[in-house]
Amino acid sequence: MPGFAQCQELPGPEGKLLLVLLARRSRRHAGTRYNARGLDDDGEAANWVETEMLVKLPGNKEHWLALTQVRGSAPVFWEQRSSGSNVTVTRGFELASLGFQKHEAWMQREYGDSFYVSLLSQAGNKRDTEGLALA
Repeated sequence: MPGFAQCQELPGPEGKLLLVLLARRSRRHAGTRYNARGLDDDGEAANWVETEMLVKLPGNKEHWLALTQVRGSAPVFWEQRSSGSNVTVTRGFELASLGFQKHEAWMQREYGDSFYVSLLSQAGNKRDTEGLALA
């Protein structure tokens, strides 16, 4: 399974915290950035990564906090040849809606309630958006 794992103790106000970071990349619909985009017919988003952060609090009892974050390609049918080219939506509204519904149903079964954050930009040039991030 491609991924990342790290465990580290950190000082806290009431003792040491144990931080565990796990990242798992999906084997389904994987690929390099410009070769795997959007959804497939099963509602799988390309380049899917699940990251879980666990924190063990100090003390005699086992108290853990956990946060799971997932990210992947925008869950619609689309493609883009290179970073400078325009995005092309490859399916009509009805099929795109069905694909998104499959993706959302899977998300609900796997993670429960969730919310989406769009990192898509309206800028035509990647430098325009990177400039905003650096400002």
